[in-house]
Amino acid sequence: GVESHRRFFNKTIAIQKEHISLHKNITYLFNTLTESLPPTTRIEIHVKDLEELKEASTLGANLIVLENFDKNI
Repeated sequence: GVESHRRFFNKTIAIQKEHISLHKNITYLFNTLTESLPPTTRIEIHVKDLEELKEASTLGANLIVLENFDKNI
């Protein structure tokens, strides 16, 4: 079923397009967060294209958000 991911917002860190565009490396951002945050913190990654989705899907994020994703892919 469909569930609002915002209900977990108080315990969630989001890696968004602004963070990715600054660092160009989702893996680096994810690993830095997991090393410095409690293990109970949820991490969501917002991706904009297939390349970012492939990278994000290998990291173990709690949620991957397809943000402005091209539906014709």
